[in-house]
Parts: sequence; structure tokens; C-alpha cells
Amino acid sequence: RSLQNSLVKRLVKLREDPHFRREEKKILVTSKKIISEIPYPPDRVFFTDENPSFSSEAENILVSDKVLQKITGLPSPDGVAAEFSLPPPTSMEGNSYLLACDRITDPGNLGTLIRTALALFWDGIVFLPGCVDPFHEKVLRASRGALFRLPYHVGTWEELTNWQKKKKATCYVADMEGIPLHKAPRPENLLLILSHEGEGVSPQGAAMGEKISIPISHKMESLNVSIAGSILLYELRRIAQ
Repeated sequence: RSLQNSLVKRLVKLREDPHFRREEKKILVTSKKIISEIPYPPDRVFFTDENPSFSSEAENILVSDKVLQKITGLPSPDGVAAEFSLPPPTSMEGNSYLLACDRITDPGNLGTLIRTALALFWDGIVFLPGCVDPFHEKVLRASRGALFRLPYHVGTWEELTNWQKKKKATCYVADMEGIPLHKAPRPENLLLILSHEGEGVSPQGAAMGEKISIPISHKMESLNVSIAGSILLYELRRIAQ
């Protein structure tokens, strides 16, 4: 297949364009490790002649090294890429421990938080307006594909507020001016809101719950949102048990 082939162009667009991904309900995955861990088979697998196909159920397409570089956008790809259906969003109704991401725009930070939420037994994650696309290729790599296994919802502040009221959930908002983490009372149902570290929490989020902070040395001004968020995800989930 040539670099100008229509399928190659489609795959590049699928990787780069979030609107196209949503329209097609498809995603291109360019990591061998992530492909192997997704809990359902791909639609198509693209591989070089040195690498066997991952799935006999998929359409297997042999490509050159240059075509795979073009498809993946990587100078040294894993030797395989795959097209999957996007995992569908879910309702928030059944969740008791929910992470909400408010205007987190850095793909690495968002991916780390998704991966951590799955690892630490949180029920689901909500992406509020202003977040980077959760299926951005850098989010996908940082999260190790966790969003294929963690229930997620792309929602609004109104939906989140309604969920909180219905669940009577304790809401904590990460903020440097908040109460120290070790003084947080034990919650029944739990909502944690993490926000853009430069701009702080949105007014809607600030009105929803108690501000909570991690005491740190005066020698350091602040923590990165993915580091602070990971600490809060661990400790709040622990005290909620």
C-alpha cells in the first residue's frame, strides 16, 4: 500500500482528528502492549512482515515499514497497529467512587489519572468540558489503554451535580487551600474533582464540595495534577473502605 492510499489517509485522520474518531466510533491503537490488553478484538490489524498478526478474528493487512510509520506517526513503531471500535461511554448511575476531570488539558496528566483510577479500584471517570480528548494518542499511551476497561462518561456539570445529589456523595475538590488530606472524614459515596493545575477548579466544581489539599514541604510550591491526583485517589479510596 502506498503512503497516499485512501485507507492510509483514513487511519492517519483517525489518529489525529478527535471529531473523526467520534463520527466513526473507531480508534487507531499504535502500541503492541496496549493492543494485546484490550478486552475485545480489533477490526483490522496492520503489521510488517517481521511481525505476526495479533488476532485471527480481525482483517489482517500486511504493510511496509514506511506505511506503518505513516499510520502510527512514530519513527520506530512496534511493528503493529490496530483499528478498534471505541468503547462506548456509560451511565454514572451505578458508580459509588467517581473521579471527575475538570479542564485537564495535558494528555500525559490525563492518561496517568485514568490509569491510576483503574488501578486503585475507582468505579468510573467523568470528563467535563475543557478536557483534552480522552482518546488522544498521547492519553492512550500514558493510560496504557485503561479507558478500554474503566467505565467513563463525557458529561456536564449539571449531570455531575444530579449524580452527587442522588447518591448523597461526599465531594472533595483538590485545592491547595483545602483542608489537609489526613483530616478528611470517611465518605460513603465519593466524588473527587481534579482540575487544571494553573487555573484551578471551575466555579461549578468549587460550589459542589469540600476543598482538600496534600500538605507538602515549603521548599516546593505545588505538585503536578497527576501526582497530586494519584495520592488523593489512593488515600480517599483507602479511607472509604
